[in-house]
Amino acid sequence: MKLRQTLRENNLRNLDLIIGPAYPQNFSVLARYARKNRIHIISPFSRSRQWVNENPQLIQIYPSKSAQLDQFASHISNYSDKNMILVHTGDSLYYPEIREFKNKIFTYISRDTSFADVRFKEVAFRDSLFYLEQAMNKGEENVIIVPSEDEAFVTDVVTNLNTLSTKGYDMRVFGYSNWQDFVNIEIEYFYNINLCLFASFHVDYSRPAVKSVIRKYRNSFYAEPSRYVFHGFDISYYFLNALYRYGREFEDCLYRYDIPLSHSDYRFYRRNRRSGLENVSLYLLKYKDDLTIDRVSISRNPPASVTE
Repeated sequence: MKLRQTLRENNLRNLDLIIGPAYPQNFSVLARYARKNRIHIISPFSRSRQWVNENPQLIQIYPSKSAQLDQFASHISNYSDKNMILVHTGDSLYYPEIREFKNKIFTYISRDTSFADVRFKEVAFRDSLFYLEQAMNKGEENVIIVPSEDEAFVTDVVTNLNTLSTKGYDMRVFGYSNWQDFVNIEIEYFYNINLCLFASFHVDYSRPAVKSVIRKYRNSFYAEPSRYVFHGFDISYYFLNALYRYGREFEDCLYRYDIPLSHSDYRFYRRNRRSGLENVSLYLLKYKDDLTIDRVSISRNPPASVTE
């Protein structure tokens, strides 16, 4: 109500850019206002394609779940010559998402490889080490795909995979970025199983841009910056510079606009003329046996299903 009152009372139609609001209910109100008045509005947290599909003025920072699945599947297809194992809960509730993910993988694989040469296994994991071990091969690399964000399930799978790693199985495991926040998994397991996580954002404290943000934040606020500080800094630094360089129609220049950010690597694509811009950038975080993490950008080119 307060936001609607503000929009009625103030002349905000001449704004160049709106960042936020953070919460969905307020954002939807302001997004409609921005579309009507042709103001660029940035969605800082939403992962849904609902708004970006309907509003050409909207810029979405978080890649949608569909875009992440697409990038995930595209990268996994590079391992089509390995023993590939898809691990899921077996819960029918998740079947549509698993089916979509498998279809994406096979679509990418079919471009370069005959299906007859692909070894792809599927394990419905229910706390049983036996079936997981049966799917694995010794003497070669096993590529294990776990497209789940459920902490209890992922904890069970990773714990069992760590046990198999002690038995001499060579493996590379792929999962989602929120695994980093799980509190019940021993962090050393990630290194033992050669974990690779798909992440939209990652703070690498060795990078000069990150050190600069930390130093300035400490000097101003006498505290340590959270991930939201890096998120807010990157959004503001990127778009205010774009606005300064290119003016209000800066979206037409983003394809050649690249500046160093603290925890992001934006790559924006518009699905069609009626939609807004969606960031589809992803990193691959590789946990190495020397207890370091490599960050590799895997989204320099637009995914096939993101552009039309």
